[in-house]
Amino acid sequence: MFLDHSTSESITIEEEINMLRLYIELEQMRFDEGFNFHLQVDESIDYKNTEIPATILQPFVENAINHGLVNLNRQGNLTLIFEQKNGCIVGIIDDDGIGRAEAARLKNHSTSQHISRGTQLIDDRIKTLNSIREQHIEIQIIDKEDDQHNATGTRVIVTIPI
Repeated sequence: MFLDHSTSESITIEEEINMLRLYIELEQMRFDEGFNFHLQVDESIDYKNTEIPATILQPFVENAINHGLVNLNRQGNLTLIFEQKNGCIVGIIDDDGIGRAEAARLKNHSTSQHISRGTQLIDDRIKTLNSIREQHIEIQIIDKEDDQHNATGTRVIVTIPI
């Protein structure tokens, strides 16, 4: 499904949700139910007929799981939210993981030779989509923290004009 959708220019929000749900369920099995998944879809969205660029949210979901949630010493939470605001679909990927700074620190201490290119690939894809479609997809990444400035996860907000 992911490979099929990755060759499509756009898919319905319903198809994106189904693909993400399957991906997340596989990751939950891989990490022995190490995190909970929550989905919220704004009732005003015609998710069966509204299209967005295909697989645009998946890399952010993958990062939330593999960098934020997998290193927790407790069960984490991943929330995927779809809202409709000001002529845009807003996709929010929210986790209560270790945060980007701690994930980077752990990666620097890792012996793994893996070089992650997901963020660069999605940045390049969004630049291409913005130039082709003459629209402006926006990505906002928020490092969440508590009152004592301890990391409490990451929130990624993807705003897609429709």
